[in-house]
Amino acid sequence: EALEAQLFVPKESMQVSLAAALDVWALSRQLGGRFELFRQLAVAVKRWARKRQLLGTAFGFPGGFAWALMASREVLLSPDDDVQKIQATFFQNAAKKLSDEAQKLWCPAGPQDRNALRSMTRGTAQILRAQLEVP
Repeated sequence: EALEAQLFVPKESMQVSLAAALDVWALSRQLGGRFELFRQLAVAVKRWARKRQLLGTAFGFPGGFAWALMASREVLLSPDDDVQKIQATFFQNAAKKLSDEAQKLWCPAGPQDRNALRSMTRGTAQILRAQLEVP
């Protein structure tokens, strides 16, 4: 209880670092044997986003970890083992997800109050939706 209170003190640098480490740990455990497939998809998606300048929380776009979380969700939900097929459905599903009025993507570890898409605005979401429709 005391350790948890120390880990999740808002705006503390120690809390941010530990929360990020816990997120990566939780994500890798969830993926299990599909981690390599996730890694390939995450790299492809982040390259796609970087090429189109759609990466970076400072500009209102999802950061690298948010893109990785979206990729992990696609890998976990897909029955396919072909990264090309999963990548094709990723863009369709991401466009649908970003069409939701409440764009929330919860970080996998710690308290459920850390939205990985918190920096997005309506304007950047609209730009993303337009780009995602034509990968």
